[in-house]
This record gives sequence, structure tokens and C-alpha cells, in this order.
Amino acid sequence: MNNIKKDLFLFAAIALIYCAGRFAVFFLYPDPEAEFSLEWLAMSARFDLMTAAYFLVPSAFLTILGLFIGREFTTIKRIYADIAVILSSIIAVINVCYFFEYKSQFNFWIFGIFFDDAGAIGNTILEQYPVFTIALALAVYSVLVVFLVKKLFGAGGGRSERPPLKYSVPAAVLYAFVLFLLLRGGRLSGRPLQLRDTAVTPSAYMNNLIPTSAYCLKTEISRFLSEKFSGGLKNFNAKESDLPWFAREVFGRDDDIDAALSRKAKGAVIERPSRIFVLICESHSGWPMIADLPGYDVIPNTKALAKNAVFTRRGFPAGAGTMSTVSSIISGLPSTGVSVKGVPKKTKDFAFAKYMKLLGYTAAFYYGGQSTWLGLGEFAYFNCFDRVVGGEQMGDVYGTVEWGVRDKDLFSHILKSEIPENSVNMILTVSNH
Repeated sequence: MNNIKKDLFLFAAIALIYCAGRFAVFFLYPDPEAEFSLEWLAMSARFDLMTAAYFLVPSAFLTILGLFIGREFTTIKRIYADIAVILSSIIAVINVCYFFEYKSQFNFWIFGIFFDDAGAIGNTILEQYPVFTIALALAVYSVLVVFLVKKLFGAGGGRSERPPLKYSVPAAVLYAFVLFLLLRGGRLSGRPLQLRDTAVTPSAYMNNLIPTSAYCLKTEISRFLSEKFSGGLKNFNAKESDLPWFAREVFGRDDDIDAALSRKAKGAVIERPSRIFVLICESHSGWPMIADLPGYDVIPNTKALAKNAVFTRRGFPAGAGTMSTVSSIISGLPSTGVSVKGVPKKTKDFAFAKYMKLLGYTAAFYYGGQSTWLGLGEFAYFNCFDRVVGGEQMGDVYGTVEWGVRDKDLFSHILKSEIPENSVNMILTVSNH
């Protein structure tokens, strides 16, 4: 088998693997309202071919090089084909399992195993998935792949007849052009194929299946690295010399930005309570819930639900995501969308519990889930809480729901415990998961 045929085999194998992975998700976890369309199939095929082209690049480079030096690189190509096919298969299989848990192909939650309680996540995976069966099947499959690739590629010699330049140059140019076109998702000019192009049907489920699992994984890794090595003013395409201008525009002064940002409390407006409870709940909140905004028929079902549930005006929306909001509430730092695990434990100058303790209170933190989740318990201790109680400390009720304990069991445990006078108790519920 010559180099071009080897490349065609690798290209077709990779494309078929990701296509099969997509349809495995479709048939294993169907959406009753999802429908095929020619546009959906065409866009899916473009992502399959683009992904296969990226995997083909190293092998294609050797093919083009071989046109000029008379080498086949059979052994190197065979080993690379083994790795590419087996790796793609593993990615596709893991993505199917991932979809079962997250109802999505690879997204930002994929990094949870690095930032959360890796041990707990590993145990959950072992409990909920036939890990050893899947691993054994992949091992057998890998052996078959190696055998098949070796049979197709052959033992191979190191050299081949070098074609004349009048043939090798046009062949190399044509091959490189076709590969370039495939790497751009079939677009010759403008931007290459991107995730934004997947919105081709009214179904979010179907659109989510269009990019290959490898493309989704690559996208999340790129985003992670971009966020990891950026931060501060870089995120706003600004530099430190821009701050005085910003301060003048927002505060009308630029002589002391710290003073402009400072706020001084007016003092207590109620009698000093002996026990304070601060509840953090995932909820529906914001302006659509305000009853006295006439003329807007927004979220009527949620409003109807609120009449038969817990509804309070003595609360306020504090952020867009649970743990990024909790990190801000506990630390007193402005919300930046960074989760508890991502906030550096360098200062506790603004910690909520620190100032409550200066007022003579002790501070306890209760959480219905596992206290090691995202290092939440450790984060609370760092920010001056005296005591942290997670769901794993609440006895047999822990684990009765996926995220820990029901709210009623959480509150029952707190009420049965000894809550000292002059204490502030922060409670994070999990029921709305």
C-alpha cells in the first residue's frame, strides 16, 4: 500500500469513528423531538472530515516529504495510524459516557476531575459505569486495530522510487491544497468552520451533536489554557495606564481609586440578633419575578410555582453560577465568575466570616453536598469560618439524592445540632440541582 492509500485509510477510519460516536449518542440517548435534516447531516459530515484532516496532518507531511526523497515511512506511519485510531476511539467512547451524565458532548465540566474531589469523582465513575468491561473491550479492539493496520500497511521497506519533479511538485501542491481546504471545514476564504456554525436546526440537542467529540475536547482545552494564562486587565484588552481614565469616567475622580471604591456601613438598623442564618440557594430570581412590573407576561409558570413553594422578597440574586457566586460571598471579593477552586487563597482581608467574628460572632458553614467538592470546606476554613459541616457528616441521609442531602434533611440536621448564641450560620442548599 503506497503512502496516499495509507493516508486515505487513516482519514476514512478517523471520520467514521467520530461519525459512529455521534450516532451512538443519538440512538442511546434520543430526544423525541429531534429530527434529521440534510443540512444537519451535511454540517456533521464537514466536522467529521475536518477532524479527520487534523489527525491526518503528520502522516500527510511524511507523504509529501516522501514524494521528494523517495521514502515510504511505513513503520512511522503504521505506528501513528495505530495511535490516531485507538485514541479517537477512546475519545468517542468516553464522550458517549460523558453525554449520559451531562446531557452534552465534552464541555467545561470535563475539567472537574482536576479541580474537584478527584477521588469522589473516580469512585462515582466506578460505581455508575462498567469501567473494567469498557477497558477490556477497548484493549481487545486496540489489538485488532494494530493487527489490521499492520496487515494493510505491510512490513514496508524504507525506500521507494522517487517520481520526477514534474509529477511530485504538482502532486504535493494538490495534496496540500486539499488538506488545507479540509482543515478549514471546506471553506476556501473567510474564517474556518467553527462551533457557531452548528446552529442549523431548531433543536439544541441536534446542534450539540454536530461537532465531533474531539473538536469539543480541543475547544475546551483551548479555552482552559486561554483562561489559565490570561487574567486581570488582559481580559479587557486594557493596561494599567488606562485605570485613571476609567476611574474618571465611572467615579469622577482618579486621585484615589481605593477611596472611590470604599463604602462605609451606616451601622445596625435592628436589634443585635443572637443567631444569624444566611441561606444561599440556587433559585429563580431577578426582575421577571417582581410582581409589580406591569405589562410583562414573563415566566408565568415559574410565578405560579412560586405561589406553592418558598418565595421571599428578603433575598437578592448574587451571581450567575453557584460556586462562582459562593466564592464571592465567602471571600468578600468581587464576583469574577471564578469558582471556589480557582480563587487563590492569598488574602482573607474581605472575608464575610472575618468581619462577623470582629462583631463577636462565631461562624459555621453548612453544605448539603460533600464538603470536599471544589475544595469548598477548605476554602471556608481559610476565610475564617470556625466550623464546616458537609453532607457526608449528616449520617444515613447523605447520598439519598445525587448531590448530597435534601433540604429538609439538611435543615433538620442543623436544627437538631447545638447552635450557639452569637453565631452566624451560612447554609448552602443543593435541592435545585
